[in-house]
Amino acid sequence: MSPTAFRYVHLTVTNQTSPTTFRYVHLAETNQMSPTTFRYVHLTVTNQMSPTTFRYVHLTVTNQMSPTTFRYVHLTVTNQMSPTTFRYVHLTVTNQMSPTTFRYVHLTVTNQMSPTTFRYVHLTVTNQMSPTTFRYVHLTVTNQMSPTTFRYVHLTVTNQMSPTTFRYVHLTVTNQMSPTTFRYVHLTVTNQMSPTTFRYVHLTVTNQMSPTTFRYVHLTVTNQMSPTTFRYVHLTVTNQTSPTTFRYVHLTVTNQTSPTTFRYVI
Repeated sequence: MSPTAFRYVHLTVTNQTSPTTFRYVHLAETNQMSPTTFRYVHLTVTNQMSPTTFRYVHLTVTNQMSPTTFRYVHLTVTNQMSPTTFRYVHLTVTNQMSPTTFRYVHLTVTNQMSPTTFRYVHLTVTNQMSPTTFRYVHLTVTNQMSPTTFRYVHLTVTNQMSPTTFRYVHLTVTNQMSPTTFRYVHLTVTNQMSPTTFRYVHLTVTNQMSPTTFRYVHLTVTNQMSPTTFRYVHLTVTNQTSPTTFRYVHLTVTNQTSPTTFRYVI
């Protein structure tokens, strides 16, 4: 029961030239019954030249019964020149009964020159009974020159009973010069009983010069009882110079009892 709580909460972890570092890095923020909370919540993890780093990096933010919450929630993980990094990177944001929540929720993971990286990268956002929620929800994963990367990359967004929700929901995955990449890439968006929802929902996957890539790439969008929904729903998958690619690429869009739906489904 406090107003103007949790402004500028930062967790910054930096390491150089060390092995087996950063296990179980957690940032947990919980708040109940307060207005204008959780502004600028950041979890920044940076590492260079170390093996077996960044296991179980979690950013968990929970809030109940508060207005104007969760502005600029960022989870940024950067690593260079290390093997077996970034296992179980999670960003979980949960909110109930609040208006104008979840603006600019970002999960950014960047890695260069490492094998077996980015297993189980999850961005989970859940909200109930709030208007004008989920603006600019981004999951960006970038990797270069590594084998067996990007297993189980998930972006899950769930909302119930709210108007004008899910604007600019993006899942961007980019990889270059790696074999056996992009297994089980999912973008799941679910909404019930809301008008003018799902504007600019994008799933973009790009890969170059790799074999056996893009297995089980799914974009699932579900909505019920809402008018003017599903504008600009895109699933873009690009690959060059690779054998046995694009297995089980699915775009599933479901809507019931709504007028003027499914504009520009590409």
